Order: sequence, then structure tokens, then C-alpha cells
Amino acid sequence: MNNDQLLEQIEQLILPLKTGQEKLVEGQNRLEKKLESFEKRLEAQGKDIKSLKQDVKTLDLKIEVVNTNLEINTKEIADILVDILDKIATQEEVDKLDHRVTTLEEKIGIRS
Repeated sequence: MNNDQLLEQIEQLILPLKTGQEKLVEGQNRLEKKLESFEKRLEAQGKDIKSLKQDVKTLDLKIEVVNTNLEINTKEIADILVDILDKIATQEEVDKLDHRVTTLEEKIGIRS
């Protein structure tokens, strides 16, 4: 075998290795692009999560304000109801007293 034949056999053996290496490089490039894309999406998701956390904090504060207002309004309504009940009780007492006065006036004879 001469040198030219040896070189040709070596080239034939190396050719599939070169092709395989080129495919590996192409695959690695695709993976790097996908990785870059995933990193960008992950970064965007991180920003979205921060935004959502802030939105949750804002919502929590709003709920706290609503609950506080509800508590205040409930106390105000309870106070109003107590006042109304006091007035009803007072009106009942006035009616009873008026009836007693009328009865006494009739007994005394000063009822007109």
C-alpha cells in the first residue's frame, strides 16, 4: 500500500467522525439557543412572580381596609340598633307612664 491509498483510507475513516462532530456541534448550538430561551423565560417568570407578590400584598392591604371598615360599620350599626332599642324601651315606658297618669286622673276626676 502506498501513501496515497493510506491517506484515502484514513480520510474515509475520518469522514464519518467529522460528520458526527458537525452534528454534535449543531446539536450543541441548538441546545445553547434553547437554554438561552429558557433563561429569558425564567427571568420573565421571575419578574412576573415579583409582580404577583406585590399584587398579593396590595390585595391583602385592601382586604385589611375592607375588614376594618366592615368592623367599624358593624359597630356603628350595633350602636344605632342599641339606640333604637333604648328609644323603643323608653317609648314603652312613656306609654306605661301615660296610661298610669290617665288612670290616676280618671280616679281623681281631673281628666278632661
